[in-house]
Formats: sequence, C-alpha cells, structure tokens
Amino acid sequence: QPMGGYQQPMGGYQQPMGGYQQPMGGGFNAFLATLKTDVMMIIRLVGALLLFIAPFFSWFAFKVKFDGDSEKETANMFKLAGDGDIGIYAFFAIMFFVLAIVLVVWEIADYIPALANIKYKMQMVPYVDLIIVAVALLFVILAATNGMDGNMKDFKDTLKMYKDWYDGVKGYCNHGVGPIIGFLGIAGAAVPRILAMLNINVGNKRYM
Repeated sequence: QPMGGYQQPMGGYQQPMGGYQQPMGGGFNAFLATLKTDVMMIIRLVGALLLFIAPFFSWFAFKVKFDGDSEKETANMFKLAGDGDIGIYAFFAIMFFVLAIVLVVWEIADYIPALANIKYKMQMVPYVDLIIVAVALLFVILAATNGMDGNMKDFKDTLKMYKDWYDGVKGYCNHGVGPIIGFLGIAGAAVPRILAMLNINVGNKRYM
C-alpha cells in the first residue's frame, strides 16, 4: 500500500482473486487517470448517473388518439408527488438520489484518504456495494409497479372504454420511460460488480 495508507488487518475482508489494489489518495487527477482506462468504472458511474436522473423522466404516461384528436398526459416523480398528490413518489425520488450519490462516492472514495478509510470499514461486510445496488433495485421495482392509488387503473379503464365504444381508438397507459432508465442504471451499477465477483475480466476490471 502507498505510504500513509491503511494496513489490511490479518483475517480482515479479502478482495476476490484478481481484484484491484486499493489506491489511497491521489485526488481528482488520479481519479481521472483511472477513469480513462477503467471501462468498468465508467459503466458503474453511468449506472449511478442514470439512477440519479430517472426521477426526472416520466413514471406515468397516458395517450389516447381517436378521429384525429388526441389526449396525452405524462408525469415524472415530482409531478406525481405534487400535482398527482401521490407522495410516495417523493420518497422514491429521494431514495434514488441518495443511493446514486452513495454509488458515485463509492467510486471516488479510493482517491480521498478520509473516504477511503470509511469505505474500507464498510467492506468488512462482504459485497456491501452489491447490497447497496440491490436496495436501489428494490426501490426501482417498487416505483415501477406502484399502482398510484388507483389512478393508473382509472386511466386504463378509460382507455379500454374508448376502445370498446369506438373503432380506431389507439393509445396506451403505462409507467413511461422512467422505469427503463432506472433499470438501465441498476444494470450499469450491478453488471461490472457481478462480473468481478465471478472473476471475469472485461477490459481493465477493478472490483469496487
């Protein structure tokens, strides 16, 4: 380990074979240098970014088109929590933000000694970062399957009524692209970690 870094205690948490050597310090320049060559880190960071921005995309989308006229309604998490008066989506959005920030901090911690020491202590719990990703996945699933207190059902029933009563009615009612962005973020955060856990090398792999 570099001078000033922590000493791995005997019997402590062991990284998988082929895992990375924990760097200490180096600051932003060292982080950028690693980022340029570490494809898996880039994928993990993109995953965290997608998770962070997912609440800004639509989590409710409704459209009906008939006889040249159309009606459309979309709402992101904030609109659902405000105008839609479905407060649970405010909680979902906050959790997305918090978990995404934790995943980003996890990546940069190695280059900031104080954060690196905290990360090392957290790693005493095996695969704690995968546990964080799993928690994020749980919230994405909950947000993607939430029925919005019957509002989704009401819109679906309205769309079905239009289709039953009139010919040529087209439309949809779903959760929009938000869940897609959320699941892509989870995939980006999880896949590199799972590959490393299985000791599968892809590019300049580092288990984080």
